[in-house]
Amino acid sequence: AVEQQLVADVPVGVFLSGGLDSSTLVAAARARGARKLTTISFGFEDGLNELPFARDVARKYATDHLELHEKSVDVAELLLKMADVFDEPFGDSSNVPAFLIAREARKHLKVVIGGEGSDELLAGYRGWYRPLRGAKGLFNLARHQSLLRAHLERTSYFKSADVAALGLRPPALAEEKDRGRTALERVLLWDVQNYLPGDILVKGDRAAMASSLEVRAPFLDRPFAEFCLKLPLGYKMDAKSDKKILRDAFSSDWPESVRGRGKQGFGAPVEKWLKGDGVRALKREYLENPSRRIYSHIPFEAACSFVERDNYQTWALLALSLWFENHGRTATR
Repeated sequence: AVEQQLVADVPVGVFLSGGLDSSTLVAAARARGARKLTTISFGFEDGLNELPFARDVARKYATDHLELHEKSVDVAELLLKMADVFDEPFGDSSNVPAFLIAREARKHLKVVIGGEGSDELLAGYRGWYRPLRGAKGLFNLARHQSLLRAHLERTSYFKSADVAALGLRPPALAEEKDRGRTALERVLLWDVQNYLPGDILVKGDRAAMASSLEVRAPFLDRPFAEFCLKLPLGYKMDAKSDKKILRDAFSSDWPESVRGRGKQGFGAPVEKWLKGDGVRALKREYLENPSRRIYSHIPFEAACSFVERDNYQTWALLALSLWFENHGRTATR
C-alpha cells in the first residue's frame, strides 16, 4: 500500500509523529525504495510533544527532517481561520496543529502520506477498546444500543447530562444488522463508520486542502483496509498490547524509544490556549454575548456554566459559535 501511495510526479513526504503508525510508514517507504524522504513533525511547548521520538525515527532512516514548534502561534487568529477552513461545526482542537503542519509541509512538498485509519482498523485506542476486550453475551438490540451509548459517553467531552442541560437530544443510533459480532467488534465498526469519516478524515482533508496539499493514507488503501477489517480480534489486541499484528510485523523496524511507546493522541493544550489574551477576547465576544447566533439554538444561561470552565467543552462551544457567525444564517435547530 505504501509503495503505491509513493507513486507521484513529485517527491512524497511523511507526516512523522514518532508513533507506531507514522514510524511504520517511514520504514515501509524506505523498504520500498524511497531514496530521498522528507519527514515533518509538530510539537507544542507545553503538553503534547512527540518530537524526540520523531527525531529518533528520522535519524534511523536518514530522512530530511523538518520540525514545527507551537511557540509562535496566534491561536485566536487560527480559531477564526478554522471556522472558514472547515465550513461546518468542528470542535476537535487538533485541527489547529493539523492545519499548521499542513501549511508547513506545503512549503516543501505537494504530497505527503499519513497514518490515518490505523487506530480504528487495528484497535489502537487502548483506553477506549480495552474495557470491551473479552466482553461477551448474546446479541439483542437493547444491549447493542446500550453498548454504543456507553462508548459515546466514554469518548465524548459532552456527556448525556451535559447534552440534556443544553436542551439538545443525544444522537440516534442505527440498528445493528450483523448480529454475530462481539462487543469490541461492534465498537470498532462504529468508529470506522462514524468517528473516522466524521472527525479524523475531515480534519486531515480540510487542513490539507486549505494549504493545497495532497495527503494520502496507506492504511486506508482499500485492499489493505478490507484485510484489516477481516482480521480476528486476537490479531489486533491481546492481554498485553494493542495493534498486535502491527507490532509483531514492524517492531524490529522501529527505534527502541518508539517500540515501547503507548498511544499518544494528536491533541492540543486547550486549557492553556483558553487562558491566552487573544482567545479570552474571543470568548467575551462570541460566548459571553447573549445576542450571538449560537444562543438561538442553545440556552444562554445553560451554556454559561460550560463557558466558565475553560476546558474542552468551552473550546467546542467557542468553535460552534464562530461557525454560527460565519455560516449559520440558514442553520435550523
